[in-house]
Amino acid sequence: RHTRYWRDWSSDVCSSDLRKAFGIQSIIEDPKLSAEAQTQRTTSGFEITLRTLDIRTRSNFTIAHELAHILIDPQLTLTHRKGSAPSADSVEVVADEIASRLLIPDVWLSDARRTLALQGFEPYSVKEISELAKIANVSRDVIAMRLGTEENPTMFIRAAATGRAGWKVRRRSGIPRGWFVKGVSFDLSQIPVNVRASSSERSYRVKVKVGTARYRCSVSVLFDEREISAVLHSFERTDRSG
Repeated sequence: RHTRYWRDWSSDVCSSDLRKAFGIQSIIEDPKLSAEAQTQRTTSGFEITLRTLDIRTRSNFTIAHELAHILIDPQLTLTHRKGSAPSADSVEVVADEIASRLLIPDVWLSDARRTLALQGFEPYSVKEISELAKIANVSRDVIAMRLGTEENPTMFIRAAATGRAGWKVRRRSGIPRGWFVKGVSFDLSQIPVNVRASSSERSYRVKVKVGTARYRCSVSVLFDEREISAVLHSFERTDRSG
């Protein structure tokens, strides 16, 4: 077990000064940690331990997530982050939301998107989300979380081609708690498999099911050989009358 100082986060809000304000002088790396991360109260404040610091974008979010737990419950004694997959637990969902806002403040996000739009990046495109993630040093999943709302989420999906049958989802993110609990069903066969790999994004209108509710939404798709990255956004409920 050894200590690394995490000095240069993706924005001024998430600098070493922020964690020190929480009474955290360093971030500890412990490869033997059973959980992905843990926060523990000490006599002088709190101690955050991560299993690994090697993946910078993931570490940024995990540390911010642990700081969020301290904000939610300043009296906590010990908390664990089990993994990076979406959780239906309400406290974990709130901690994820706070963490995303610590890393990506509203003003920064608005300014960055405005600048990218002037450079030709289409809003809610895979390329825009990828560029924002690169600039902020976070994952594309975090950007998707910030762009969406509970009523109209932005979902980021990575999938691999399985032949003529369609695509198999490898990861999806940006799904808010209400939708996550009900279950989101997106038939990837709506996106053609036999399409030549292209650096140009393509847009579709697709059907999505959330629990028993039905929606249509826009999806921006970027093909890379036999993989796709897709951004689902602009959801419209289709099973309501009147």
